[in-house]
Amino acid sequence: MMPPVSFPPPLTFLQTTPFFAWSYAQLLTFTISTLCFLKLLDIFAALLSHAFPRNLPPRAALRPLELLDRFYIAFNKLFTVYFNSLLIYTASNSSHVVWSLTKITLSNLPLAFILLFLVDDSCYYVYHRLLHWGPLYQHVHKHHHREVSPSRFTDDAYNAHPIEFTVTASFFLVSMRLLQHVLPSLHVLSVLLFASVNATLAAVNHSRIDLDLGEWMYRSKAHDTHHARGKKGGNYAQFLKVLDVVGGSYVEWEAPAKQQD
Repeated sequence: MMPPVSFPPPLTFLQTTPFFAWSYAQLLTFTISTLCFLKLLDIFAALLSHAFPRNLPPRAALRPLELLDRFYIAFNKLFTVYFNSLLIYTASNSSHVVWSLTKITLSNLPLAFILLFLVDDSCYYVYHRLLHWGPLYQHVHKHHHREVSPSRFTDDAYNAHPIEFTVTASFFLVSMRLLQHVLPSLHVLSVLLFASVNATLAAVNHSRIDLDLGEWMYRSKAHDTHHARGKKGGNYAQFLKVLDVVGGSYVEWEAPAKQQD
């Protein structure tokens, strides 16, 4: 079966060549591009923080990054390079993903975007609850909770155990695969839009921005409260408050207080 799109010659390797077979030049170019995107995301989030008059008060002084923190952040950002290449390879070779602007429909763009959020965050919700179980919290998730009052945007979002980070990233591809059984097709713009909004809101979750998108939707206060509660958890969803409400795990925002572990 022919792929749904053909990339121009300079980008053909993204579609036809597995990541580990790239040339050094291709690998370097794609890595720099991905890391530049993450830096631009930080800049955008910082500008966003100035646009909002309401910023969440810090709960504790920002903890200096240690060697292990820097290693985890670097590893997870480099893994993002690989993951992005896998995402592009999958989207450009899947017969379920359409690229033509003339093939945009209500189901493969707006509905697909919404369902990607719902499926991805539902997977993350269950996984995140499991991460607060004794041994998993102690050996995997606790590292991410060392920051009581995260404010470094992507650096604090990426400062997680590599096992936690890679499993979380996999839910994106799992969501795309599951939606093959629900929707006739996914438009590549729904995938691109979801990836961009997902990354932006994850950065905002680890800032002091007080962003509220609705009663049942995204609230950055929810994740701020989650960090403050340590092992006690609550507010496990990354983006959709409704998942915590239905799951009985929603906790209202609390005034700054010392983290309980």
